[in-house]
Amino acid sequence: MNKKVIALFCGSFNPPLYSHLSLAEQLLNNDDNIEKIIFVPVSHKYNKSELVEDKHRFNMLKLVCDKNVHFEVSDIEFNTSRQPYTFETMQTMQKNLTEYEIRLIIGTDNLKELDAWYEIEKLLSEFKIIVLGRAEDNVGEIIKSHKLLSKYSSSFIITNVSLRTNLSSTFVRNEIENHHSVRYLLPDEVIDYIKNNNLYI
Repeated sequence: MNKKVIALFCGSFNPPLYSHLSLAEQLLNNDDNIEKIIFVPVSHKYNKSELVEDKHRFNMLKLVCDKNVHFEVSDIEFNTSRQPYTFETMQTMQKNLTEYEIRLIIGTDNLKELDAWYEIEKLLSEFKIIVLGRAEDNVGEIIKSHKLLSKYSSSFIITNVSLRTNLSSTFVRNEIENHHSVRYLLPDEVIDYIKNNNLYI
């Protein structure tokens, strides 16, 4: 019998958007093997500008994950001396959750750059990768046309779930900074948290 799957959704979640949550929910609907999706926010040690404190991004995710029994948030990448590589996070999660098969969720933007990732061949040898497409991208063709990806083509799971919006956290942060409404872009509890903690202003 196959193990149940936990899929890791890694990112900055700065802040978490409805689009992040919608993608995760669609994945659950499209794959009965996935029991849980764990959101893994990067730490402040990640080389990315405008990241608010780790605790705030964790708390915002927790507010929404607590309302869905199939969602969870992990602070695994906060508790190391440096920002861990994705492969390291995957290995640690698999070691801690041996009763599950750990998979990684990525978009085609990451797929096109996988050959630059740390220990990418080991990652592709040890783990399955769930790929979210974009309307303009043919996931199968991207894999087929890339030497490294085609070598590990069996490691990729191509889903019917796709990114249907260009909405970004950067856009939302700019809207908040300009005192524009972000209602319907973020869960209400996240909007309240942002206001109560004076974030992104």
